[in-house]
This record gives sequence, structure tokens and C-alpha cells, in this order.
Amino acid sequence: MTGSNLLRRAKKAICRGGSSRGGSSRGESSRESETPSTPVHPDSQEENESSRSQQPARPSFCGQAPAPEEGIWLIDKQGNPIRRRGRTTCADIQSMPQGTRIHIEVNENNIPCNIPESILLGSYLGVVARDPILAPIAFPDWRNKGMEPFKKKMLAEVESKFEFPGHIRHWILQSLGVKWRNYKTTLKAEHWDSRPIEEILETVPAGVDQMQWCQLVSQWSKPEDQERAAKNSENAKKQTCPHTMGRVSSVRRQKETAIKDRLQLWKINRMHKDGTWSSEDAMQRWTQACNLLAEEGLTPEDGNIEANERVFGIVMGPEHAGRVRTQGFGVTPTRYFPSSTNEVGGGSGSNFEQIASLREEFSSFRDEMRQFVQQLQMNQPPNRGSEMGGNDTSSNV
Repeated sequence: MTGSNLLRRAKKAICRGGSSRGGSSRGESSRESETPSTPVHPDSQEENESSRSQQPARPSFCGQAPAPEEGIWLIDKQGNPIRRRGRTTCADIQSMPQGTRIHIEVNENNIPCNIPESILLGSYLGVVARDPILAPIAFPDWRNKGMEPFKKKMLAEVESKFEFPGHIRHWILQSLGVKWRNYKTTLKAEHWDSRPIEEILETVPAGVDQMQWCQLVSQWSKPEDQERAAKNSENAKKQTCPHTMGRVSSVRRQKETAIKDRLQLWKINRMHKDGTWSSEDAMQRWTQACNLLAEEGLTPEDGNIEANERVFGIVMGPEHAGRVRTQGFGVTPTRYFPSSTNEVGGGSGSNFEQIASLREEFSSFRDEMRQFVQQLQMNQPPNRGSEMGGNDTSSNV
């Protein structure tokens, strides 16, 4: 589904005073209007002319290739253009009228839940996280103190396009941090290889600031960074039950399937469309869960959520701090298991996230109260105590 179709479905846009930063503030609109001229391969022109009478009409470049934002165009063996998906720019969101924002709703876990609008939010967060002005990649870590002013700018940019409850700002920043790190990982996977560092420095990827690219490559070349990368690579290989969801979020999958049972969700998220499992270990764990339920005369499809949850905990083990299986990004054990945090593995990490969330809620509440008091003072009639002899009390004091 394209971004324009999703934007048409997002009918809950509300008009409020947004940030003065528009979509064109970072030059997105100007870049989209520029269409570089790329000539067609001469061999493909000759082949097309010779075979035009024998083959049906095919799409052509018309002398120019489209802008990079519209996709990547290749030429096959017959000289015919092949379109590939290009870089996501969220042009529809960038071109929204000033002050118009897309409404985001959240569920009981404070996660965006209205599907078309949430998809737009996720795409736009990725665009912001790749912006070299708002999110420089030169910093080695998202938690670096130097990133704090940039985080505020990123959050202001998102708030200028989306309307959401103030207490999920922490979730927005977390999502931006994940997309920022994933972007750097993608750059390293595509450009960091056995070539000399000087050659890698000269090959600046599209959309990346040259100075930031040099700093990023310098970080990759450090021995401590290479050692950490090797360790992370080994840890990634320990994941034996990968999901098959792609870009589909857990909240979206739950809404599409209307399933709340975590055991059933875990199965759906690890099966391919042809019915095969994502890995041998995933199939073995499902078999183990079915055997444990069979001892009680049950099956996962019986709908006994309490029994399925108990077996799910036995097969999968305790929950890790900061996340809950099958519930997606941003859901913590403290919030999902409020009455049994200690039993499911909640610890200091979960408590820290809860404190951060409470701080965000308190800050939002304080801002709302401040605005309310200011509005009340503006609407209150002027004090006429001096005309009615109301200064006696102050004079006595």
C-alpha cells in the first residue's frame, strides 16, 4: 500500500498550530522537484527500434530517468526499463498544509494502534532518523549527550506532522533511536568492505553528509569498534526463532487476526505463507507446547488463554527486561504484567522505563495545567477591588 493511499485513509487529521518547520525546511520539496537528466543506454535504443514491430509497446524513459525519490530504474537484457523501489521520503506528509497533523491513537500499552496512521508515523520516523541535519550519524551512540539537542529537534519535527498523546514521547524517541541505529547498520553492511579506507571515504552514499560519513568510517575502523561489531554479530547468530513479519508490527498483526493469545500469536509470527516454519527450533518449541497442553487434554486452538499463557512461559522462559514477546516494540513487562513484575523477569530496566514514562506524563500534565491557568487569567475580568474599597485588606497587611 502506497503512502498516498495510506494518507487518504488517515481521515482523522486535525488542524492545530504546528511547528514553524515545514516539510520544505530540510529541502525535501526542492529536491523532489529536481529531475536529473540521465540518457538512455544507446544499445537499448537500437534494440527497441529493431524489435518495435515485433513486440508490444513497453514503457520507456522518454529521454530522462525519474528523480531518485521516485525509484531506481534498471535496464534488462532486452533494454527495457525496470523500476525498483527507491528511498522513502513521505512526500505526501511533507506537503501537508501548515498546521495540519495526523491523529494517532494508542492502545492500553501506550502503543500507536490505528493502523493506517501508525504506518505513516513509522515511515516518517524513518525519514527523520535518516535526515543528516536532524539526526547526524557522526555520534557513536544514541545515548551520547551531544544527541540531546538533536532529539528535541526530531521530536518537534514529528509533532509538527502528527498529533499524539504527550506521554508517548518516550516511545517516539525510542523508535527514532532504533531506526537511527538500523540506518547506520545498513550503511555499514552496504559500504564497509575489504576496500581501502581511503576509497570508502571517497564513496559517500546518497543522502549522507560528507563530513559525517568520514567521521562514521573513522569510528568503524577503530579496533574497539570492530571488536564490538564481531561480538554483536556472534550474539545475533544465537537467535534461533526469527519471525516472518517483515515490516508488519505486532499491533497490526493482532488487529488483523483478532488474536490476543500469545502462544497463537507466536506461531503465526514464525510461519511462512506456505505453512513452513521459520526455523527448526521454532517448530520444536511449538511441538513442545502442544505436548504440554495435550497432557492436560487441551490444544492451543481450544482458546484456553490461561493454559496457553502458562505453557508459553514454560517453553519460552522468563521475559527479558524491557520487552515482552509477541507484543512488539515499546511494551515492557512492568506495563504488560502490572501485578506480577517480579515473576516475569521485570527488573531495574523495566522500573527505569516506567519512571521515564511517568516523568513524561507529569511534564505533559504540567504543561497542560500551565496553559489552562494562562487561559483562565486571560478570560477573567479585571480586578475592580480598588474602586469598591477592596484594598483595605492589603493596606492593613
